Amino acid sequence: MTKRSLVWCAGLLLAGGLLVGCNDQSVVAPAATTAVARGAVAAVVPSPLQTVDFGDRSLTLWPYTWDGVDPDLKVDPIHLLFPGRGDPRQIRAALLLLGGDRTAFGLPDTPPFDCVWEDALGGANQTAYAQDAWAGSAIQVTCGGFDMRFHLRLFPAGDWSLGAAHFEVNIPGTTEHESLSWELAKTLVLLDLYRAGATPYPPGYGPETGVLSDAPTYRSIRAEVYSQLDDATKQLLGVVNSPDIPNTGKAAIVPLAGTPEAEPLLARRELTVNMNQTVPTFCPEDIPYVHVQGPITFRQQVVVTPSGNYMSRVKAQGTLEVATFTGETYKAVIHDQERNVVTDHNTLVTLFQMQAVVPAGTYAGKLTIGIRVGPGGSTGYVGEYRCDQ
Repeated sequence: MTKRSLVWCAGLLLAGGLLVGCNDQSVVAPAATTAVARGAVAAVVPSPLQTVDFGDRSLTLWPYTWDGVDPDLKVDPIHLLFPGRGDPRQIRAALLLLGGDRTAFGLPDTPPFDCVWEDALGGANQTAYAQDAWAGSAIQVTCGGFDMRFHLRLFPAGDWSLGAAHFEVNIPGTTEHESLSWELAKTLVLLDLYRAGATPYPPGYGPETGVLSDAPTYRSIRAEVYSQLDDATKQLLGVVNSPDIPNTGKAAIVPLAGTPEAEPLLARRELTVNMNQTVPTFCPEDIPYVHVQGPITFRQQVVVTPSGNYMSRVKAQGTLEVATFTGETYKAVIHDQERNVVTDHNTLVTLFQMQAVVPAGTYAGKLTIGIRVGPGGSTGYVGEYRCDQ
C-alpha cells in the first residue's frame, strides 16, 4: 500500500459505531438489551468552567463541545472566541466570500490548502456551554471535499461567538470523519478571516487566552488511520512520534471588524456516500462487528432571507445490507435529520438520528439519538436503543 501526503486508504478499518450518520465522533452503544438516556440540556452543567476577560467583556465557558448524548463526553476543544461585533452568520459570510488562492501567504496551490468555504454537509450538530446556557452549532462551514477538509462549528454565546475547528479525513467506506489536527484548522480560519478583512490580526499575532482545554495534546488519531499517514503529513500535523493530537489549550480571541452581512440565498446540495466497511454494532449484541454495504444519500437546503435569517436542513437516508461473520444477513435503515434556524434574537438547533435493524430472523433493534437546543427552555436530549433477540 502506497502512502501519500494527506491521502490515505484504511482498508478494512474497524471504524466508529454502526452507521452513526454524519457524526465526527463515534457512538458505540453499551452492552445491554435496552438503554435510555433522556433529559433537559439546560439541566446539565459541565465542568470545569473557565473565565476569559477581554477589555470590558467577560466570558465564562466550558472549553469543549458536546454531542448531547453522554454527559461525560467532551468532543472538540473550543479555541476561537469572537467578542462583540459579529455573530456566526457574519463569520460564515466572511469566509464564504473568499477564493481558494492562499499562495501569497506561503501555502501551496494544492489540496487541501486551495479549498473554498461552503456550508457543511455531513457534520452532526454539537453543543457548547457558555454564559450559563447551552447553544447549538446551527452554522457549520467546511473547506475542502468530503474526503479531506477543514471543519468549523460556530456557536452563539450572548455578545460573544465561539468556534471549534478541526482538520479531518473521511474514513473510506463510511460517512465518518477522523480528526487529525486542531491547530492547523485554527490557523487556517484565522488566516482566512484576516484575508477577508474581518480581523486586523494574521495568525499568531492576535490576542489569546491562557490554557483552557487539555494541553499539550487532546485526543489521539486512531491507530488504523495514523499508520496510513506518511512522514511529511505527520510532520505537518505535529504527530511524528505519537498519534496524540497537539493542542495548545489556548483560544484565539478574534475581535471582528468589517464583517459582511449574509447575502440572500437558496441553495441545495446532494451527496451519496457508498458504505462498504466493517464496523462495531449495537445489535445483535453477541456479535461485536458486522460488515455494512450500500448507499447513504445526504440532501441539504440552505436559505438566507433578505432580512438575514438563516435556515438549513440536512437529511441522510439509506438502506444498507448487513452481514455478520457467522454468515447471517439482514438490513439496516438509516434516517438522520438536522434543522437549524438563526435570527437576530434566537438560535434553534435540532438533531435526530435513527438506525433501525429491519426484523430478519432473530434480530430487530433501533438506536435513536436526538437533541434540541433553543430559546425559552425548549431544550432536551435523548439517546436510546433496543435490541430484541
